[in-house]
Amino acid sequence: MAATRVGIVGAGAITQLAHLPVLSRLRNVTVQSLCDNDAAKVRALADRFEVPDTYSDIEDMLNYGKLDAVVVATPN
Repeated sequence: MAATRVGIVGAGAITQLAHLPVLSRLRNVTVQSLCDNDAAKVRALADRFEVPDTYSDIEDMLNYGKLDAVVVATPN
């Protein structure tokens, strides 16, 4: 069975402290991409959690990311 490919929108505290650590430990889940308007921040976070793809535009992530699911972790 192929892993579920997940993208995360938002690179803030909840992503750093909750979503990425938990999703990274799940079997059959791969965090494939991160998206945030702060390109340097999202790349550093992706490097830390070994996420291959980063985007600064959500439309690009949705169009090119080849994802099965997306976690939206942005402020209300």
